[in-house]
Amino acid sequence: TSTTTTTLPCTTARCTFDTAEMSAACAGQTIPASVTAKLTKAETLIDHAATNPPKKARKLLVKARKALKQAGTTATRLAKGKKAKLSAACAGALADAANQVAAGL
Repeated sequence: TSTTTTTLPCTTARCTFDTAEMSAACAGQTIPASVTAKLTKAETLIDHAATNPPKKARKLLVKARKALKQAGTTATRLAKGKKAKLSAACAGALADAANQVAAGL
């Protein structure tokens, strides 16, 4: 008999970001604070939205979506130029993770 283990897909924003940051594309790279701060802000807003009334939750999720979009844009921008702070592959992984979470909101 053989057993296979499957990794469960991430269901939380934090899990999705951690997976992107630990991916092979980002291995050995320091993610700039300008990106991690926006991702953390979005995570916090999403967590708060879960415990608030629907009207306030909707507003918090709109702010979270905006922070995610900014994080993706910042990551992409940091991968460009002569002295890129991120590799293009890592920036792509982070932007994809941000887009994936934003689409799930």
